[in-house]
Amino acid sequence: MDHASFIVEVIDRAREERGMPSYELARRARVDEEHMRRVFRRERGLKAEELVRLCFVLKLPLESLIPQGVVQKRSSQPRQGESS
Repeated sequence: MDHASFIVEVIDRAREERGMPSYELARRARVDEEHMRRVFRRERGLKAEELVRLCFVLKLPLESLIPQGVVQKRSSQPRQGESS
């Protein structure tokens, strides 16, 4: 699963757990309802500002949108300019 699909899965799961219909999520996050449907069908991506608003409405930490393996891999690599 690519990262974009992972993000949509996390958002959709959070929406379902809260019992919120997708049209209500779209309304609260000020995202066009048709755009939201296209996002959930993987036909359209999310803009950063839309993503942040969706997370705010769902009370979903942005960190939850990063797969665990990505964080662990990155943190074990030396930062630019650091020696290993």
